[in-house]
Amino acid sequence: INYISEQKLALNLGIFGADLGYSNLYKQKTSSMLYLGAVQLLASELNVGKFFDVSVIRRMNKNAQNLDSVIYITSKGFQEMHDYLKEQKKPVISSVILLGGWTEALYLCTQTYKNTPSKELKEIIGQQKMSLDDMKVIFVPYEKRKSYQNIIQNIDELKKVYDKITISYTYSAPSTKEVNGVLVVSDNSKNIIEITDENVKEITQLVENVRNEFIKTE
Repeated sequence: INYISEQKLALNLGIFGADLGYSNLYKQKTSSMLYLGAVQLLASELNVGKFFDVSVIRRMNKNAQNLDSVIYITSKGFQEMHDYLKEQKKPVISSVILLGGWTEALYLCTQTYKNTPSKELKEIIGQQKMSLDDMKVIFVPYEKRKSYQNIIQNIDELKKVYDKITISYTYSAPSTKEVNGVLVVSDNSKNIIEITDENVKEITQLVENVRNEFIKTE
């Protein structure tokens, strides 16, 4: 893995982390171990390798047949790493890792939709408008840093496309029912996402371009 800058290392740690989560979810054990190796290497380069050390790999191997345990171990490692980076006054690195992971998750989602389109996937792609708005806010403190101009430009390009998508909120009164002696309240309100095939096509192409730029070696 030929990445030199801290920014590139962080972006690709997020990307490989998303790939690791995806392969865990679909029980791709061989791919999972390869991605875990990449995550461990990148984390070590960023001096956060202790969250994906030999003991973590052993635990994942031991629980390989238990999907919930594997996902928990992976998620716990990333959460502890994010907390540690914030404690070390390095929130920007944590933010870049988050951006890398979000970009890869959106890339995987759009590629899956391209091969097997569904209404559910289309809505998930549209829902990312809210996540992208959050991402934009996260990087506001770094707008004047020259080294982050490229990242912010990529976020802005994606935002231009997502601004064409409308998300509206429809309120419906909650309903209640008793399940095994326990009162369960269901929220019947929902978000209505207006997203066209052309919107999805634009997002698919743009996120692929952004992702390819992120993984390009230095």
